Amino acid sequence: MKNDDGTPVVGDNNETLRGLDVCNIPVGTEQYVLKTLEKKLKKIIETNKKIAKLMDPGRWTHPDIPARQMLWLLITGCLQFKPDYWLRHLHPNLTEDFASGVDESIHELVQMCMGINIDTSWSNIAKERARPPIRMKGLGLREATDRRFSQFIGGAAQSIIHLINRQDKRNNTIEGRLHIPCIVNMLGEGSFDFPLESPWEQMLNNSRSNHSIANGIEQAWSHLQINFQEVADAAARDNDDLLVNQNL
Repeated sequence: MKNDDGTPVVGDNNETLRGLDVCNIPVGTEQYVLKTLEKKLKKIIETNKKIAKLMDPGRWTHPDIPARQMLWLLITGCLQFKPDYWLRHLHPNLTEDFASGVDESIHELVQMCMGINIDTSWSNIAKERARPPIRMKGLGLREATDRRFSQFIGGAAQSIIHLINRQDKRNNTIEGRLHIPCIVNMLGEGSFDFPLESPWEQMLNNSRSNHSIANGIEQAWSHLQINFQEVADAAARDNDDLLVNQNL
């Protein structure tokens, strides 16, 4: 990994960073991953600043040019989700600063769009009300800092399950994309067979304490459960049929 001037990027202790990018996801030492995310964040912020300059409502005052509406659509439908690809593939511990930086950039765009300072003008209740989707009378503004947990566990559930062979409800074998001994040993033969009673048990019970995927899934699921318990009513908290109330 290199800086813009071509010099090698080094770690905080001037050490050489070792790693590589796989499908644009950094894989390697922790410092390599963090430094890569710093570069990604810088690019996202630069892009958002260019958009802010172009879509500044103060620049387009003619009523036939709905600059605020266009900027709002960009924010809610596109820009706030730009970090999600990395949030889905990297341990939540590694993406906190990256997600926080994106959130700050998005907040600046929202303030420009609305013409007010959200941090000083909105109460905590108002900020919470902005998070639900529009269909639930919110604004659909979800911070990446919080969303990184659900993104990670969602990414794991959608991708890991397809790595090894599994049986569907008709006992048909669906071939895995990477059904090799080391992957099968990690995930457990038959872990994802229908009806998926304990899909993660093998990996969680037999993995090392520093295993990135297993540790990330446990941490993300714990975060989602705690958040749910804080906002749910008594009936929902005691409803064992809800997936979020179940153990991994």
